[in-house]
Amino acid sequence: MIKSIVFCGAIAVVPLMIGCSQVTTVNFRTGLPALACNAQPGSPPSPIMKFHAGKTYEANTILAKKIKPVTEYFMKASGRYLATGSDGERKTIVETLLKWSEVEAMTDWGNWKATIDSSWSTYYHAMAAIFPMVLSYELVREDMNPNQIKLVDAWLGGLIDRVNTDARGSGGRWMGMWYYAGRQDNKYYQLQAINMAWGNIQGDNNRFDGGLKAYQGAISALRADGSIRKESGRGGSAIHYSNTAIMNLISIAEQARAKGVDLYSASYQKRTIHTAITFLLDAIDDPGLIVEYARKSTGSSFKRDSIYNQNMRFLSRHYSGESGFAWAEIYSARFPQSENTRRLQLAAPWLGKDVPVFHYLSGMNTSCFVSLE
Repeated sequence: MIKSIVFCGAIAVVPLMIGCSQVTTVNFRTGLPALACNAQPGSPPSPIMKFHAGKTYEANTILAKKIKPVTEYFMKASGRYLATGSDGERKTIVETLLKWSEVEAMTDWGNWKATIDSSWSTYYHAMAAIFPMVLSYELVREDMNPNQIKLVDAWLGGLIDRVNTDARGSGGRWMGMWYYAGRQDNKYYQLQAINMAWGNIQGDNNRFDGGLKAYQGAISALRADGSIRKESGRGGSAIHYSNTAIMNLISIAEQARAKGVDLYSASYQKRTIHTAITFLLDAIDDPGLIVEYARKSTGSSFKRDSIYNQNMRFLSRHYSGESGFAWAEIYSARFPQSENTRRLQLAAPWLGKDVPVFHYLSGMNTSCFVSLE
């Protein structure tokens, strides 16, 4: 996905000063302000050693909050590096990856069979943290020495192998690639987005092709109206998780696009990703369209939501730039004249405003990425 932009070595950038403290990121290719890439990454995060997600909702939230500064750092830092070509930005990303690799961060998952651990949460949050790291690593890897590459490859590759492996965790829950493949849900698509990125880094065509197959499977599994079977049955979170699955699929489509493969046109019985997006927008406009699907209970739902009160908080953009609608920046750039894009911008007026937009499932600052193209 990201490797379609090639760097020409480190280039010094003269920042534009606004007021006394704000610094505007400058696109080193054009010399123009790159406002969408302006999110400040801040200090590199310290390694997370114990990676435990408890069984309770509150304990799960603790781990989610713990990884938030990690994912935000890598997405913001990689965006600024894409824009500026800064050698200092690159070195900081490399040093952070090396530090985490040296201490084998995130590898202590506790007593896997103990009832205190909630397996699916640990898997999910591990994938959430891994994806932005992998995309950042893809940017800086070619400038690292062989020993550094060996170290990070072993650590990140080990984590990726772990979330791919089918295993039974606490409460008898299964997780892993083949389990998720049978479910055709957002976690499987996210896992395959990670596999595609790692396959691209390692030259592993099997991993890369796995993402293509997952995408094709997702399209063929759509209902005729574009609804996603598994996600549309998740109670008050049906629209939320339908949106999440689409974000994962857009991540796969973008990685394929960088390799010259057009998944946006992939179809099955006239259904495409556009069909799924149209249904999502229809459900956002009229949540009643998803009620009959939502009551099927095909997965968990957020506590405060119901089938008649759908969670659509993903439409908002946090002041930091985080949004569950980050994928819409990419889709709007790919299909600027489409009816879906017009409706996306009505649903989220902040789209296309040259502001940073990111989400850990997208793995990047999506508005920065498309603005630099």
